[in-house]
Amino acid sequence: RAQRLGGRGGPRTCPPGRSEVRCNATVTPPSPPADALLSGLEESVFTSPATGHRLQLLLSKGRPTPSSPPPEGGVKLVFIHGSYHAAWCWFRYMDFFAERGYDSVAISLCGQGPSSLPEGPMLLADHGQDVRALLTHLQAEQPSTKLVLVGHSFGGLLVMQELADATSPVAAAALVCSVPPSGNGPMVSRFMRTRPLASVKITCYFIAKVMEKRPDVCRETYFSDDLPEEQLQLYFERIAGCSKAPLFDIRKLPEALPVPPRAKPDVDVLVLGGEDDFVVDAPGVQETADYYGTSPVMLPRMAHDCMLDTRWAVAADRLLDFVAKQSGSG
Repeated sequence: RAQRLGGRGGPRTCPPGRSEVRCNATVTPPSPPADALLSGLEESVFTSPATGHRLQLLLSKGRPTPSSPPPEGGVKLVFIHGSYHAAWCWFRYMDFFAERGYDSVAISLCGQGPSSLPEGPMLLADHGQDVRALLTHLQAEQPSTKLVLVGHSFGGLLVMQELADATSPVAAAALVCSVPPSGNGPMVSRFMRTRPLASVKITCYFIAKVMEKRPDVCRETYFSDDLPEEQLQLYFERIAGCSKAPLFDIRKLPEALPVPPRAKPDVDVLVLGGEDDFVVDAPGVQETADYYGTSPVMLPRMAHDCMLDTRWAVAADRLLDFVAKQSGSG
């Protein structure tokens, strides 16, 4: 069970390198999560054959009904979180899509949530090996199923990394409130010119992990002013204990940026942003959309955590439209 995960990733069972992720993954049998917030989901532990990291998975099975029949084509959503979050943050979306017949998987990246700790600082490519290993495993389980990869915030960079690889099994991708391909550096510089106070706040909040210590800062960073206090407290408690290690070695992240362009032009990409996002501004969303040759979907009154915020269902509906198109039912 995921709450018993601990320690650090074991020795690599395959040589490093994305093209060499061919060994069998180890996956524990699913069981109910201990967290009551995740009722209706199942939990498993995925041991990445590329790195030895033991990673929490949350699993959701589609529950088609007469009024909501199963999708015409087999589609599975794979959710990737950003900094100071873990797989739990997708619980609303997972339930939303299950009610419409879609299976989904959410991963807690190495060092986040109950997943194992890394041996040292993590690079974008390190997380990328784990993501690719999971995708390869899912594809081997259901070869005819289309995988739709969904990334939030810094998790969007991992989605972009998959899009840049011609061997990726991803059929379509969604970037929701994602850090743009150039990273957050240009955004912070832009904030210094246009929103100097916000620039200072964002830098301090993330470096000092203030959103893990103060609910009001957690709200300002991730949520809308009208998110009910009891929901904010539920999310704050989980964000506060979520990140046991930095998601990336931020000093070396610029070496991997900008993420290379999409390798397969026929892979559809949805770019979704929030007009009230405190972390990723509208120019940042536009940069991502331009990079992938599409138009951004900007949602009014939507904060950074669009999968948890007051109007999360609005964002979920836009994602559903995109996913339904991939399954042939849109």
